[in-house]
Amino acid sequence: MELTIKILEGFNDVDFGTSKEKFIEKMGEAAQTEIISDDEDPITTQLLEYPELKTSFFFEGKNGKFYLNSCDTNNENAMLFGKKIFMLNKKEVISLFNNMGYDKYETKTEEWGEMRMTFEDSMIDLYYDGNELISVIWGY
Repeated sequence: MELTIKILEGFNDVDFGTSKEKFIEKMGEAAQTEIISDDEDPITTQLLEYPELKTSFFFEGKNGKFYLNSCDTNNENAMLFGKKIFMLNKKEVISLFNNMGYDKYETKTEEWGEMRMTFEDSMIDLYYDGNELISVIWGY
């Protein structure tokens, strides 16, 4: 299955805010699920992993109601703005975002060593190991 990243919207024809039940109807059962919760926070996050897409989907909610909030992919065929994002170098990624109106970004080296590139107003983080893009996380 192809994966098209849609900034601030979702992916393919699935929108952020979709209920977990409707998501599973459309995508099928996840290969793996995980519950991430904090005793201090009433909001719980559920993670659904789909290895065939090389993508994890995060659902937030409470009282049994969970909605798609963000996605994390390392699918080398993932498309963004009509381009295979994992095939572009950093300079090409910056140019692609600039051409789509996202010209403000920042970079930060995380404590574990990866470099994070974040574009303001797009809710997307791109993680690099050296010059190699290894993960794209987007939400709304």
